[in-house]
Amino acid sequence: MKKEKKDNKRKGVGYTAGVGTTWNVAEYLKSKEAKSSQTANIVNILRNIIRSKDWKAPAAVKDLLLESALLPTLEAAFRSGSLLDMAKEYDLNIAYLDFAEELAQHETLIDLLLDIGDLYVPRQHASVESLLIKLNDLGTIFLNCLPEESKTSLDQE
Repeated sequence: MKKEKKDNKRKGVGYTAGVGTTWNVAEYLKSKEAKSSQTANIVNILRNIIRSKDWKAPAAVKDLLLESALLPTLEAAFRSGSLLDMAKEYDLNIAYLDFAEELAQHETLIDLLLDIGDLYVPRQHASVESLLIKLNDLGTIFLNCLPEESKTSLDQE
């Protein structure tokens, strides 16, 4: 009697190269935190570049930002739709919010927060302004659900 050869290959969609290896959650979280920190640092550097009381942003800076990946990145971050998700990457989201605030300080750059139209790729799904309004509404709902004593302690901070 012939011995049949057993097939040790795993069946599935084949999206992984690490068949049979375990996923290291701690390593993944550490890598994600490092990437988040690096991105926050880059966004803060960009914010500091445009932050100046005397400097007026030329139209070329607006065009440069429109052609960069920065606006789609802000859009994706603010579209998360969950305060819990945003809290997981607190420093990065604060950097994004600070950058959006700095854009709003410049007459030339404030339009970047509004609907930019169909001229740029990737197509904007929602303006940064509309996403910030939704986050504000979500935050208001969250704060309204807190007990009164929690609200007073938050006001004192």
